[in-house]
Amino acid sequence: MRSASEENRRYFRRAYETGHHGWQSEEPSAYVAGNLARVAESTTGRRLLDLGCGEGRHCLLAARMGFLPTGVDYEPMAVRRAEAGPPGASTGKCRVCGALRQAAEGAVIDLTAENSACPGGSQYLGLRAQAPEHARTLREFLIHGEKLFSSPAAIHRSMALAKVKPPLGLAEHVVFSPLDRAELRPDVAVFLCNAWQAARLINLAYYETGMPMECDPTGSLCRSVVTYPLVTGKVNVSFGDITARKMEKYPEDELFVTLPCAHLQSVVASLDRCTAGTAKAEIPAGMRRLMEESGGELPEL
Repeated sequence: MRSASEENRRYFRRAYETGHHGWQSEEPSAYVAGNLARVAESTTGRRLLDLGCGEGRHCLLAARMGFLPTGVDYEPMAVRRAEAGPPGASTGKCRVCGALRQAAEGAVIDLTAENSACPGGSQYLGLRAQAPEHARTLREFLIHGEKLFSSPAAIHRSMALAKVKPPLGLAEHVVFSPLDRAELRPDVAVFLCNAWQAARLINLAYYETGMPMECDPTGSLCRSVVTYPLVTGKVNVSFGDITARKMEKYPEDELFVTLPCAHLQSVVASLDRCTAGTAKAEIPAGMRRLMEESGGELPEL
C-alpha cells in the first residue's frame, strides 16, 4: 500500500539510487534476525509482512529462512515510549507532527521534554504537563490565533469530555521511526495513506473479531494519531488538525490510520484470508441465485 506525495517519492528514489540515505541497507539487523529465528522455531506459519522494507534486506533474510515475505515501503511509522533514546536518533527541536512526517521519510526522531517543540504535543505525548500559567495564553491562541475553537467553553468541553488523558510520566523518551528501523517493539504503527488504503487497513483490523470501531478524529494531530490509540489500545482514524497539516505540508488526499501493535499483528495474520488483503473474492451459487431473483447485477468483487 503506497501513498506519498511526488516530492517524497522522488526523495526516496534518489536516496536508493545514490545510496546517500544514512540507514543500513545491506546486512540485516541482529534484532530482526534474532526475532525471525525465534519465530521460525515456534510457528508453522510462513507469511511475513515487512512494513518499511527499504531495499529488502530483511525480506531476503526471511526468504532464506523459509518465509514467504511481502515488503511494503515508506508509509508505516513506529512510535515507541522508552526510557532511553536509540543511538543515532535525531534529538533536535521538533514538533510531533514534524516527527511523524520525518519518520515517514526515513528519519529516527527521539522526542523528550527538552526538545519537543510544541507545548500541546509535549503534553499529549506525556512528556511535560501544561503549566497552569500558560492556560490563558493557549486559550487565546486556539480561539483568536488558530481559530479552531469558538470559546473557552468549547475548549473546556473538548478536554473534559475527551476519551483519553495525556499519559504523563509513562516514559522520558518517545521515539518515531520507520518500522524498518524500529529497534524496539512499537507501541503503535502509523500509516499515512489515502481513503482506499485506509478502508483496507480498517477491514483487516476488524476481520478477525468484527468488533465495531470507536474512533476519535477530533482535536490535535498528536492526540488523535498517537495518544488516543496508545492509551485506549484501539485503532484510530484521523485527518490531523488543520494547523499541523498546513505546517508540515501533508498532502490533502492523505489521512492517518494508527494500529496498536496487537492490531498490527492481527492485520498481518489476516492478509491472505481477507479480500482487503490478498484473498480472492467469490460469489457462492446460492448468493448468485438470490441476486438474480432480486433483479440485481452480479458485482465485480
